[in-house]
Amino acid sequence: MEIRKKLMSEIESLTVRLQESESRLRNEVEKMKKKMAVTITELEMSLDAANKNGAALQNTTKVQQQKIQVRRNKLACKPLH
Repeated sequence: MEIRKKLMSEIESLTVRLQESESRLRNEVEKMKKKMAVTITELEMSLDAANKNGAALQNTTKVQQQKIQVRRNKLACKPLH
């Protein structure tokens, strides 16, 4: 009977330790989720800014190419004296 009581007590102790460990792990997972959510938000904002800058650069490039083409056309139309 004494062994049985010891085993039951040990099982209860292990069960409590397991529950405490699970609780700590759940808390850690929640903290990690929150940090990851913040990181994802920051990355999305950076990507959005980079996409906007890329679009602006493409527009600038297009305008510059058009100006170059106009100047080439003017140069081509000028008589060579």
